Amino acid sequence: MRRVIMLATAVVMAMAAPAAADPLEGDWILLHFQDQPGAVYDLYLVHPDGTGLVNLTNGVADDHVGAVSPDGSLIAVSSNDGTSTEIWVMDTAGGGRQRLTSSGGYGVAWTPDGRIVYSRATEIRVMAADGTGDALVVEGLAGVAHNLAVSPDGSTVAFDVQVETDRDIYSVPLAGGEVTELTTEGGFEPEWSPDGSQIVFTTFRASGGNFWVMNPDGSDQHNLFPSEFNDFEASWSPDGSRIVFESVRNEDFAISIFDLTAGTSVDVVTRPTAATFRSPVWVRITSTMAPPVTGTSAGTATTTAAPVTSAVPAGDGEESSIDPIWVALFGAIVAAAAIGIVLARQSGKGKEPPPPPAAPDN
Repeated sequence: MRRVIMLATAVVMAMAAPAAADPLEGDWILLHFQDQPGAVYDLYLVHPDGTGLVNLTNGVADDHVGAVSPDGSLIAVSSNDGTSTEIWVMDTAGGGRQRLTSSGGYGVAWTPDGRIVYSRATEIRVMAADGTGDALVVEGLAGVAHNLAVSPDGSTVAFDVQVETDRDIYSVPLAGGEVTELTTEGGFEPEWSPDGSQIVFTTFRASGGNFWVMNPDGSDQHNLFPSEFNDFEASWSPDGSRIVFESVRNEDFAISIFDLTAGTSVDVVTRPTAATFRSPVWVRITSTMAPPVTGTSAGTATTTAAPVTSAVPAGDGEESSIDPIWVALFGAIVAAAAIGIVLARQSGKGKEPPPPPAAPDN
């Protein structure tokens, strides 16, 4: 009987135990992945060493261009739910998903003070993390602004625009003002260094390496490091010592990290080009949300489905929560069931579980 009481106590304690600290905390690579041509893109997290792959969005929409808030607790993403491409926000475990825009949203980035910068048609706009206070930064661009990047001091937005066959990088003050063209020989995918002294970007203007750097005013443009592959989407580590990027290598595709001090490169994940990870961003997670279930290696991760709220702008509804009383009641029911099973087996009235299935033939 003592064992029965101990079992019931353990069950109730397990039901009431607080969640463990979030294992998502720390440095991650945020990216999106398409497992086959024509499939939707999901947002993923993976450690810089290639372990702990986590699917955050599980096919709820076609998710691109994710960005983590400065405090490490939220992810903003440009996502197409089948009706339009809009800006959504969710917690770093993939839950609490809410749509913030209703008239289009493409490139997305965070300001140091926690606002979201995004593009729409020929405009760049800024809004609070809950979608309120939406304001114009610049309008009348020659095309849609992509790959938005906000300077570490929050003063400037860099972006690229394609006009016919030309694609170049521009910048504009976040407070509004004159647009400055930073590249004239081709450039895209700008990314500020953590100290704000350089912008790394992708260009095809010369052989020997796609990644170049320049000063914030566009001066002193030069190759960052040599590479024999087609490399894209560079993102700095928080300390500025490494670069994570995409690398296309004939039939294979890799997410790689280049150490700027050692001059060496290491692959994080590799896949066939038909199933590719894209747009890696080095991020630091500081949330304490309960995480999804993670896999152990690239291509094998599974998760529970991320909670999704109604597709309406934030503030139009509230998410429901489970009353602690029902949790306690459910724990009591489970405990009672456990007591009944143990008593039945001790009295000889309970049925033994069936034997395990036979091992399959090799």
